[in-house]
Amino acid sequence: MRGVVLLALLVPSAAFAQGPTHSGRVEVSGGFRGVAPVRFDPAAATETTFGGGTLTVFETRSQLEASPGAVVRVGVRLSSSWWLESALAVSGGGLVTRVIRDRDTAATTIREPLSQYVLEGAVLRRIERGRTRRLAPFLTAGGGFIRQLHDGRTFAESGWSAHAGGGLHYLFSSPSASSPRPTGLRLDARGALLPSDVALDGRNHVAAVFEAALFVRF
Repeated sequence: MRGVVLLALLVPSAAFAQGPTHSGRVEVSGGFRGVAPVRFDPAAATETTFGGGTLTVFETRSQLEASPGAVVRVGVRLSSSWWLESALAVSGGGLVTRVIRDRDTAATTIREPLSQYVLEGAVLRRIERGRTRRLAPFLTAGGGFIRQLHDGRTFAESGWSAHAGGGLHYLFSSPSASSPRPTGLRLDARGALLPSDVALDGRNHVAAVFEAALFVRF
């Protein structure tokens, strides 16, 4: 996974070694990124009673809220179908914890602002069918480094992540048109690993990630 990320960081330098083609060798995109909510396992606070038993003081149910954000991506075309990409994504949401079964107080909900920064590297395989190249589905997979900052940046967590999914490229103009810089819309849907290093319950989770971005090719 680390090798994929390090290789993707070399994308800008590799791009200048490539010659231009009708569809471009380098793709730069930027747009919206949304991460679906992630629920963590419930946790209970207990105390020991006389005789060696346990008594539940309260329970908590926590989840990461849906997190809107932004993504910037740079890709280099290795062949007619294969691309190597690197991306930087930023999203902000909240960690919500609901305290229930408290013997002394009513149910309480606590929210803490949370920010995530992700540096990714990936390989992409375009699937071209028919004579038109304006609409091209693709598959992608890769890994990255995630940095999670809690309220006021008083506490930070880091870990290695991974993702896999697919999407669509849609060119606004045909690669054979006179425009030297084709532009278009990119849509992504993927499953991304939220590693145990940054998860509240210390377990790995998979989050659904959706992206919509505009791209330009050089």
